[in-house]
Amino acid sequence: MLLTSDQDSSIQHKLNITNIYTTGDVDGNLNVVHEAVLRINSTISFDHTYTKTETRYPVETGTETKVVEETVFDDPYIAPPVPQSVTEDGVVYYEASERIRYASIVEKEIEVPTYDIPERIEEEVTVTETKEFAETKSFSVEFSTENIENFISFDQLTEDTIIGWIPDSSINPYLSENTQNLLKSKDKVLNPLKHTKGEVTLPWSIE
Repeated sequence: MLLTSDQDSSIQHKLNITNIYTTGDVDGNLNVVHEAVLRINSTISFDHTYTKTETRYPVETGTETKVVEETVFDDPYIAPPVPQSVTEDGVVYYEASERIRYASIVEKEIEVPTYDIPERIEEEVTVTETKEFAETKSFSVEFSTENIENFISFDQLTEDTIIGWIPDSSINPYLSENTQNLLKSKDKVLNPLKHTKGEVTLPWSIE
């Protein structure tokens, strides 16, 4: 059996019979249910929209042609001259060498990746998440087996039939408790500061 809360339509209560207990013979009626366990599983689902800071990284979007300079060594390769040192009057000098050509600078085209942004950035984004919470309660109910007027045979029983035997006055307190707990869980998400408690620094001692 499924019920919708009259306090918040996003709260659903699912009622199930999880256990039943019978008496073998009551005034000629066989397998008479004298006790049942009802489980109430209550759930709430809602969207939570908030803003948070995320790091956005560059994403490759394609390529482009770029001209770069490249050093091309002469052929045959000419090794750079090795500095020679000379000593005069107790002082060591590098001996200057002549200028020797060994390479050329040429331009060439290469393909390089392009990106949507030049570097990573921090940005505010709006996020919507679906939040779900659940509360479950189970309780046992005993039924009177005296003076049964309209007996339903065991093999004809349905879950809704047994739930219908349980008075609303027994079910409603559990529905209410589950509802209040779920609404509190929802409020903690939507209004976290209302539920933030703790010791803080004395305001007049803050420099």
